Amino acid sequence: MAFALVVDNAAVGRTITPSTQANNYPASNLLRPFEPTMPWRTTATTEQTAVIDLGSAFALGRIILLGLNYATLTLQANATDSWGAPTYTSGTLTAERNLWTQRTQRCIWVAPLVAGVTPSLRYVRLVIAAQTPTDGATYFSSSGIILGAAVALPSGGIRIDPVHETLSNKREARTPSGRVQSQVFGEPYALLRYRRQALTSVSGAFDLTAIEAWKEIDRRLEENVGFGTGWCSDKPWEAFIVRLANTPRWPLSYPNAIDDLVLEEMR
Repeated sequence: MAFALVVDNAAVGRTITPSTQANNYPASNLLRPFEPTMPWRTTATTEQTAVIDLGSAFALGRIILLGLNYATLTLQANATDSWGAPTYTSGTLTAERNLWTQRTQRCIWVAPLVAGVTPSLRYVRLVIAAQTPTDGATYFSSSGIILGAAVALPSGGIRIDPVHETLSNKREARTPSGRVQSQVFGEPYALLRYRRQALTSVSGAFDLTAIEAWKEIDRRLEENVGFGTGWCSDKPWEAFIVRLANTPRWPLSYPNAIDDLVLEEMR
């Protein structure tokens, strides 16, 4: 099971051109995935599109769309804002429900145009075909998008044990009269914990190169407001927009060098 980390979101601060957008729910909200309660809403349920101009060609390895109220979509990418025959097209994709948080989303791995080469293209287009919204609304809604290449994770020397939790959005509270009431705060959200353990060689030495590579990734995660993670290839429903919930330290004490990477879903 290999997970991806998309640290730099190419969509943030870019220009987006939608076919329609509702008052107070503009398409620019799609480019702010770290505020998922403020989505982009269309004004109709006929075919809708949104074109994102990245400003220049950008490596597109992963695309994550979250908070959707429609069942199918198509993602395209091209060097120019012309869509007769785009360089990349995903074909029809099915939005799926995240089994941890029950939110509808889609995560894809953009297939290389040339074997082993991540495609670099300037424009990305989301196409929502005419359909009935899954929640019965009179509009399509999308909470956020992340575009970018996955960070290269250290390939050896570190064992990773993932643990996922779903944190409840409910809390029991006792009233002055003694009655117990259930209070609800938003939606359930995920906490992702990755225990990273440096493996020792036959001589008992750590793979310090792998540890240093992870420390650099940790530094980049600490500098970001939020980022994307998921299993785009294997589990297109399992993707999250998260923030770092701890401060990685990597204490080195023989025979173990263990550190937890804790990621909290943004909601």
